[in-house]
Amino acid sequence: MRKHIVLLFLVLLLFAIHPVAAGNYDRTAAVSYADQYCANPNPSYTCSGWNDCTNFTSQVLHAGGLPEVGWWQWNRAHWFFHGCGWFQHSNTWSVPSWFDDHAERTSSRYEMRSVNNLQLGDIILFRWPGDSDWGHAAVYIENQLRSQHTPNRCRVWIWYNVPSGTVVRGWHVKW
Repeated sequence: MRKHIVLLFLVLLLFAIHPVAAGNYDRTAAVSYADQYCANPNPSYTCSGWNDCTNFTSQVLHAGGLPEVGWWQWNRAHWFFHGCGWFQHSNTWSVPSWFDDHAERTSSRYEMRSVNNLQLGDIILFRWPGDSDWGHAAVYIENQLRSQHTPNRCRVWIWYNVPSGTVVRGWHVKW
């Protein structure tokens, strides 16, 4: 019994000396990626037949250094892309409502904020009037500007072409 207590103490001491650190999201790299690929999608992530908005925002997050997690397409805590084929990417990578669930479940990575309090490289979700779920995603660039895919737009005002009555949610990357 004493050996187990000593071992537990040593493990705790090890973590106290070498804490597992959160990452450093590189907001400048994220926005640079968004600027590079907002008008012309990155061919490495181009999957025919997709509405590409959340795929684009996920690429931006990844370019900023946010690591992929998991491997199961249907797990809302997982977020990854290994290709366009079946089971090669998570739904959280490519579907706005799934990304929202992912962000809610992974509070170590994201924090919900008003769009007025977002920072470079954060994510904006839109729920169109009459819809019951999030239908669009964009990247916060700066000074109330967003970039997006579907349709491809670079550095447009957050409220440009957004119908009255649209619900907007911001996800701040805190990783």
